[in-house]
Amino acid sequence: LRRMLLTCELNARLIHADDSHTIVLLGAFWGLGNTPERYLKAKRAGARIGAYIYDIIPLSHPQFCEVELTGYFSEHMGPLCSIADFFLTISDYTRITFETMLRELSMRVVPMATVGLAHEMTEPKTRTEIWPNALTSVSDRPFVAYVSTVEGRKNHLYVVRVWQQLIATGLEVPDLIFVGRNGWRIDPLMDLLEETANLDGRVHIVHDLSDAELN
Repeated sequence: LRRMLLTCELNARLIHADDSHTIVLLGAFWGLGNTPERYLKAKRAGARIGAYIYDIIPLSHPQFCEVELTGYFSEHMGPLCSIADFFLTISDYTRITFETMLRELSMRVVPMATVGLAHEMTEPKTRTEIWPNALTSVSDRPFVAYVSTVEGRKNHLYVVRVWQQLIATGLEVPDLIFVGRNGWRIDPLMDLLEETANLDGRVHIVHDLSDAELN
């Protein structure tokens, strides 16, 4: 992959944006060298600017995010809204919530459309019979898989407490598998798992699975 990317960079042709171009920000507009001021020159040259918005949780629910993220997000959302010609969002919920927030703040509202995230794996089905080595203990047992970054805002602690209550009532629950890297605000979750030995081995956390392993 690095070799392919390097080939693309070495053979790239510099483009000077003008009114025939549309630029869509697909990544984090609040950092990583992708902030709105980077596109001011193109905007002044007549290019249309759009941005893909995943969520606005750092603004709507800052208590579930790191303080630094909320700061960066807030700092750059204003300039982005001032130069963007349109927005794309990953869900109707994000689009409606974002538009409502702009109207409540008396900010400029531009056209928006929902473009859902990709949700199918790229591996051919003939190559998907691969079981993750980290989960050999549950290969022959029923399980529930929850795939997302492990973060406070994604309710993993809530799910574990549900499992804990079901076990306490005597029910035979399936194993619970969290697939995702650790994020922020998960100390209460990790404390509970440590105190209960992962609900006596019924909870598993893995990450960096291939598409085939995830299938």
